[in-house]
Amino acid sequence: GLFVRTPSFFDRALRLKKILLDKTGTVTLSKLVLSTDSPLTELTAESREALFQMVARSNHPVSRALLTALPHPPALEETAEVRERAGEGLELRRNHHTYRLGRSRFALTQPAEWEQLPTDSQVVLSCDGKLVARFSLREELCRDARKEVQALHESGYQLHILSGDRREKVEQIAKELAISNAHAELTPEQKCALVEQLDGGAHDT
Repeated sequence: GLFVRTPSFFDRALRLKKILLDKTGTVTLSKLVLSTDSPLTELTAESREALFQMVARSNHPVSRALLTALPHPPALEETAEVRERAGEGLELRRNHHTYRLGRSRFALTQPAEWEQLPTDSQVVLSCDGKLVARFSLREELCRDARKEVQALHESGYQLHILSGDRREKVEQIAKELAISNAHAELTPEQKCALVEQLDGGAHDT
């Protein structure tokens, strides 16, 4: 799985001391999975149908995870009108009710409820602004991630995770892999600057 472009690679590889890993698609799979304690099976038939009509029309990773986990999904209603608000969530008008799926500040109408809900990996389903259910989602580690990271640790490498994702998610994955250096919420430009900073001109990264 390795293509060597120049023979000098081997000499340079022997000098490596620091290894920087991306998170999504590198140590984790490029998809979300629903946590086992999420109350999907406890929804009423009406709420479950409304949820299905929304997630079946969205390609967002959260929607894909919920759609995959839905038991016995109902039929798709061609007349259902689902609106997707970028960075916020989904909205559906159905049977004189408004359903929303997404961030708590988008789904819930009572500001007091916002602070009671964790924001790092939870998605809220609401009906007319009232909480119906909370779904916890997590990233799934690649099958061999723990084994590979442990082997790198034992070989004496200094490991870092660099990611553009939210700090809570990055720190959770770093904890699962026993990587103490986790850098989150980085733009591509910030990643580039951090690589140069960590390397410090040593060319061992």
